[in-house]
Amino acid sequence: MDHRYILAWFVFIFCRVDGESLYGLKGLSIKLDPAIPDKPADILWKHNGNKVVEFNGNEEQVYGTFENRITLYWHTADIEITDLRFEDGGNYELEATINNKLHRSSKTLVVIDKVPKPTISCKMNDDSSSNKSGTLECSADYKHSQTQSLLKFDWGSHGNVQPGPQLTISLGHEHDDHEYICNVSNPKSSETTTFTAKDCYPDESSSVPLAVGLAVLFSIIFVVLVLGIAYSCYRKRKACFAVKGDEEESTKKVSDDHNTTAQVEERKLLLTPAASQPPHTGLDVALGDGNSQNVDEAYPRVID
Repeated sequence: MDHRYILAWFVFIFCRVDGESLYGLKGLSIKLDPAIPDKPADILWKHNGNKVVEFNGNEEQVYGTFENRITLYWHTADIEITDLRFEDGGNYELEATINNKLHRSSKTLVVIDKVPKPTISCKMNDDSSSNKSGTLECSADYKHSQTQSLLKFDWGSHGNVQPGPQLTISLGHEHDDHEYICNVSNPKSSETTTFTAKDCYPDESSSVPLAVGLAVLFSIIFVVLVLGIAYSCYRKRKACFAVKGDEEESTKKVSDDHNTTAQVEERKLLLTPAASQPPHTGLDVALGDGNSQNVDEAYPRVID
């Protein structure tokens, strides 16, 4: 038999490649199970061609960013990765020796985010007929754009399911309470949001709370301004009154000081000793109030 056929048969029997795709949620953990036929003698896992973890039968070695985030199960060659990151996605390949034969297995890991809560908007259609309709649009703010294509949208109403992010509905009156449910999912999570048909109609009453809110706001601003002006005027008047009062008090103090000085002088005069005053004479008595009359005139000389 040609040795090329023998080699091809050996690869077919002993070298199995799974090529299975797995999905893991960011921040959580995932286990890769190669399902080998027997206990391996040695194990080597690679991620996109780079070593992840290696076991030679006696010792284990973890490489790169997987340190402290990976667990290798020696008997089954399974690995568990914790705290998943987007960069953990890619191709994982196992090389294990089982009964002196090489066994290969590979898996593709896709790391994705949880689905966020979807939002629903409604657009009223311009219908010429009396039958009104609207178009509902369901959307989800998915952060990881690379896995955006994995999102799946479904609409549900009264037991009916319609795929896709958009749904056209018939509208009755403004109080139409028909409910429509949008479900958004990816391979690992899902979220739903409910929408009521009456919400398609513009809410005219919303303008009333807005007007009331603006009125209250302007009223508060007005009151604050008035209080600010009043307080400013009060502060200024208080300062003026304080200055005026100081001036009056200063004037009063000067007057009091003047009066006090006059009183002191008067008291000094009253308390002046008699010795310090000129002696009284008969002339003083005769002159009385001290007019400038001649003494000779007052007392004419007696001629012998």
